[in-house]
Amino acid sequence: MAPSTAVKPKRCVPARKKPSKKNKVDKTRPLKFSFLPTEMRAMVVENMSAVGGRRLLRDFSLTSRDGRDLARKELYRDISILRVAELACLTRSLIENPPLRKLIRSVSLHADRWNVVRHQSGRDWAPIDESRVSQSDRQLIILLRSLNSNKLADDVQYICGLFLFLVNETRHLTFDTGYYYWDLLDNFLAAGLALTSLSSPHPGTALLPAMKTLNISSKHYLRKTVQTIQGVPYHPFKTLTASPHLREFIFTGDMDKWSNLDDIDPSMRLPFTKVNLFASSCTASTLSKFLRHCPDLQCLSVAPQSYNSDPDTNECLNTTLTNFCPQIRELSLRNGGRSRDFFRSSATHTITCLPEMANLKELRLEVDAFFVDISDSSTFRLPNKFPAQLEKLFLDCSFALTHFHTPYMRLVPSSPEAIAYKKAVHNMIRSICKAREDGFPRLNTIVIGSKWMSPVHSTKVANKALSKTGARIKIMSSTNTQRLWTCSWDAMKV
Repeated sequence: MAPSTAVKPKRCVPARKKPSKKNKVDKTRPLKFSFLPTEMRAMVVENMSAVGGRRLLRDFSLTSRDGRDLARKELYRDISILRVAELACLTRSLIENPPLRKLIRSVSLHADRWNVVRHQSGRDWAPIDESRVSQSDRQLIILLRSLNSNKLADDVQYICGLFLFLVNETRHLTFDTGYYYWDLLDNFLAAGLALTSLSSPHPGTALLPAMKTLNISSKHYLRKTVQTIQGVPYHPFKTLTASPHLREFIFTGDMDKWSNLDDIDPSMRLPFTKVNLFASSCTASTLSKFLRHCPDLQCLSVAPQSYNSDPDTNECLNTTLTNFCPQIRELSLRNGGRSRDFFRSSATHTITCLPEMANLKELRLEVDAFFVDISDSSTFRLPNKFPAQLEKLFLDCSFALTHFHTPYMRLVPSSPEAIAYKKAVHNMIRSICKAREDGFPRLNTIVIGSKWMSPVHSTKVANKALSKTGARIKIMSSTNTQRLWTCSWDAMKV
């Protein structure tokens, strides 16, 4: 018998598995604005105004309830009113929805552009929802209705007065009054302050108690004498500047009459630390009468827009700056070549108080404010006119030619007066560079603007003379000098 052979079992080979994906990517959900964190959404809305303006913010506020709440904060943060219809609608919104008032931080009233039309008058309003107004607001509304007249221009003044009461938490106010006198606005403000004042029964309370910056453009509004309203002396300047937090004051217009604050209130003390005046009818005496009430002033910028002679010899700006404004750190005085007319009340017709100003650090001035006749340059020593602690200096020599008595209508670089002018400017630059080593250890930024100079070559020579001091100087042409008055020191790129 043949031997039997054993059947070997078949080897089971497992089936091959499909290779697994090592880097498996999950499907991501589409990114939506509502999924972003609240802080990121608020940041996006804050930048919408810079990209697409207020219209983009208004469109975004219509997308959702969350978008409406976020956009509303930005829409009400800065308010600019260019038309009477905007003033009326916004006043109504603030009456019916008082929480909106806390969102307002900056208000700009451009009354010079307002055009009164019949349908824009306040008397055409539908009934106002007064369910959420306070007792003081209700009194102001009753006052508005009692003063309502048949003249549309009068109604606009009353509505504007009510609006100013409703934005009492604003920090910055810009008010361009145009050529209007706004007498009825004064009557409403005086009566409203008398109604709403809790601590004092007379209209001397601050209209905008939280205001920090006041910018007024006015031709006639402030040019008023003190009036007696409800038996109490009243002037709009005192009402607008009564905020204890007010630090910056900017004025554009006519300083005649109202600048003498002694006539308004001899005991008035203004809390300003920064004042910018672009004013006509501004002389050294009128400026002195104003500055006597600003003991905390640190930054002063004055640019007179007209050149009236100063007949008042009892006021001297040199005395006022040292005695009444001892804290001034920055001084900018731009007279357009009419410094002799500006300083006519001074005995020397020049500015002489700078060495006595112990806190002065930054100075912008026209060089003709230091002398009466530049032709005698041999006796003129410019460094003697500056304080020792000065850090930054900008001198404009462009208008110094007005002090040369020349019969010519137009000077050329080769004329004797132009040659003498260039020689005088070179002597000034040389004397400043020489005095920098010992007399002015902190003066590290110097900018000088002049006619008929080679800016590149002159700057190179002057910086070579200052190479051991660490200071830098820059010579500018007369064309570029004029724009430097409003530039920051960093923008000058010395």
